[in-house]
Amino acid sequence: MSETLERRAWRFIQTRMRRNGVFDLLSYDDYLLKRSKPTCSYCGYQFAPGEAVMLDHIQPLGRGEHVASNLTRACKSCNSRKARQDVLTFYDATPTFTPQLFGAMLAELAIEYGVSAPDMLEMLEREQAAWQRERTDNRDDKEAT
Repeated sequence: MSETLERRAWRFIQTRMRRNGVFDLLSYDDYLLKRSKPTCSYCGYQFAPGEAVMLDHIQPLGRGEHVASNLTRACKSCNSRKARQDVLTFYDATPTFTPQLFGAMLAELAIEYGVSAPDMLEMLEREQAAWQRERTDNRDDKEAT
């Protein structure tokens, strides 16, 4: 993709995020860097030269931010299948998301966060548990009213 098309795509994402009330902290350089690797993080699909590389939120926007550390590359199929699932739920439910691919994603995230891979996994598990508790509490509150 030419730089002009890349910049236009990035601006489109920026506008869409603002319209949805998301404060965008993703710089154009971060956007290009995230898209530069030619494989889907979830299934290992190799993108053809010039093929559109989608970015997916590792933690859904409802629970994460629109920042480089919360984005990874995804093919259209994986991006659609993952939808609003968190990465751990998607990993458990998706046979093509192998332990090797999950490990590579975890290592990449750990570097971005400046922690070890086991610490990164623990952080993701804590976030998932907290979100599930919050969902349960909200459901209980609705049933009580």
